[in-house]
Amino acid sequence: MEKEEKIRVVVRARPFVGTAGSTNTATNSRNSDKSVGERECVSASPEHPGELFVYTDAAHKRAATFRCETFLPSTSSQEDVFDQVHMKELVASALDGFPVTIFAYGQTGAGKSFTIFGQEDGATERKMAVQPQDGLLPRTAQELMLAIAKRKGEVEYTLRVTCVEIYNEQVRDVFDPRKETLAVRSSKKHGFFLENATVVECVTAREIVRVVKSAATHRAKSSHLLNERSNRSHCLVTIYIDAAPLNSPKVSGTSDCGKRYGKITIVDLAGSERATDSGAVGTQLRETCHINRSLHCLSQVIQAMNAAKSSKLGKQKFIPYRDSKLTMLLLDSLGGNSKTVMLACVNASPQFATESVRTLEFAMGVAKIKNRPTALLNPHVSRHRAVEILGGGLY
Repeated sequence: MEKEEKIRVVVRARPFVGTAGSTNTATNSRNSDKSVGERECVSASPEHPGELFVYTDAAHKRAATFRCETFLPSTSSQEDVFDQVHMKELVASALDGFPVTIFAYGQTGAGKSFTIFGQEDGATERKMAVQPQDGLLPRTAQELMLAIAKRKGEVEYTLRVTCVEIYNEQVRDVFDPRKETLAVRSSKKHGFFLENATVVECVTAREIVRVVKSAATHRAKSSHLLNERSNRSHCLVTIYIDAAPLNSPKVSGTSDCGKRYGKITIVDLAGSERATDSGAVGTQLRETCHINRSLHCLSQVIQAMNAAKSSKLGKQKFIPYRDSKLTMLLLDSLGGNSKTVMLACVNASPQFATESVRTLEFAMGVAKIKNRPTALLNPHVSRHRAVEILGGGLY
């Protein structure tokens, strides 16, 4: 039986910048300015490693306390995130056939998209795959290629990439915005999966960065009081990794002996927000309602899983995965067969202390969940999956 392992939680604090990502003068005027003496509201305990404080008052006398395995302060770099997520180890696991998931969660403007994608730039034109401000996804693409190069002559790898967004509870193909919304299907054999998602084969890190960052420009965005460029959708990027050993012995009747089918899914969740704070009306208000509802469904799944775990009756509890498209597509990542890491992004500005507390409360629930990471080796399942991918399916 596969060994259980907990979902790892890495907390990252966004620097105190007044309003979250806003350059709007009128908006900034209503928020505190760091120069008047206010301090960041999120910090680690110097005396007790692993203890994290969120101060809820200006004098730093009242604080919510959390236990945290890994905390990245506001001074941390993009490289620090890559290292503390243990991305090199996760890439190696994916190459060995394991599913890997990293998802970023937090309020709007807490730095999730920057952490995942990095600074917006001309990624389609530049020569280098990774720049200092690049996020987890470009760095993962580079590490993937470096790791593959080390196994050259031993294993042949094929990489395919998909990119979808969940906008107003509809799944859209970011690689081809002209497509109709994608249907989420389910089967006893494969669980939930998407039909007809565009699959792009890539052979270099630069190609992965280019196609994903170019596609990300098509994501639904808008500006409001809390965030000048607020993503209005959840974005899921998946890199499928098919590995075929070059020197494995052939077994009669099959050509799949020794093949492994891993994947890396990186999720940039839309940020939770209160309409009274963001000033959302009309279309933005509708978007906010859908975002908050799907995140609520996600929290309900987490709560149900933890309740089932602590149940003294030992009976199987109902987990409401079907309540949203997001929870359907994260089924394997939460209590399933994936190696999963949550990036809890918080804003260190004092006016967002309450939202930071909520994010960390959610993160503590996620940290209790155990998965059973399993490498996909079954040649029959693998062959069926490969056919589905080539035919436009997404697992």
